[in-house]
Amino acid sequence: MNLKIDTRFVHLGAIANRVLIEKLRYPAGFCLGILAPIIIYLPFSFLARFIFSSQISPGSPNELMLRSYIFIGILVLSFFGNIMNDIGFYLLNERMHGTLLINYSILRSVNTLLRGVSIAVIGLQLLNSILLLLAGYFLLGIVFKADLLILLTVSAISVFCIGEMAVLYAYIILFANERGTIHRIFTGTIVPLLCGISFSAALLPSPLSIVSFLIPITHIATALRYALTGIGELSSVLKVNLPCLVCFVLLLFFVNQRFHDIVVTRFRTHGKWEHY
Repeated sequence: MNLKIDTRFVHLGAIANRVLIEKLRYPAGFCLGILAPIIIYLPFSFLARFIFSSQISPGSPNELMLRSYIFIGILVLSFFGNIMNDIGFYLLNERMHGTLLINYSILRSVNTLLRGVSIAVIGLQLLNSILLLLAGYFLLGIVFKADLLILLTVSAISVFCIGEMAVLYAYIILFANERGTIHRIFTGTIVPLLCGISFSAALLPSPLSIVSFLIPITHIATALRYALTGIGELSSVLKVNLPCLVCFVLLLFFVNQRFHDIVVTRFRTHGKWEHY
């Protein structure tokens, strides 16, 4: 009996395996992915406690909640930033090294390449996040009150959402002229300031709060905070954040398919990735 194996899955596995080998060749980078968020967390935590020192006493429930609030925000920012960097710049790096054309010639799909990369990168970042949570609990005294069902649901939808964002980002970065500036502004300014990373997005002025609501990371940070620490309201997570994230996933998936078709059509017309 002959078993037919879909070659797409074989290609996905091969691409993911190649990316894992590349990443594991440099373990220092993986360790830095755990240490960097902690280093970012410490000054934010100190500054917040200094500002609210007259209202929050050290070791009080409010102080622990403030530290947990900031820690989860930094965790989301770290996960998002690493994913956007590793997946978002992958096509550009492949083109610069002259391997994008070869990969496309074999796979006949840019999406397959990006999906394979996503499997490896997101898998490593999930492991990184678990280790970071353990470091937060044992080294920083972060208190977790996880709702397992909500946590699994939020995590799964968030992973799909950030993955689709990274694929779209990869298409944009591939042909953008000011890609470095775009990356710094988006991941280093817009998301940290508007998405409730270190303070609630509800504190933003009305026009900026609308912008914040339209960015998926805002909903991910809010939902994950509730799932891990109990900060927030369950009704808001179920009625607002999760439905919005599902809509973002579906919209991003459709947009990515359109971008893929446009990119492939232009490539077939011009014959080279650099022509447009």
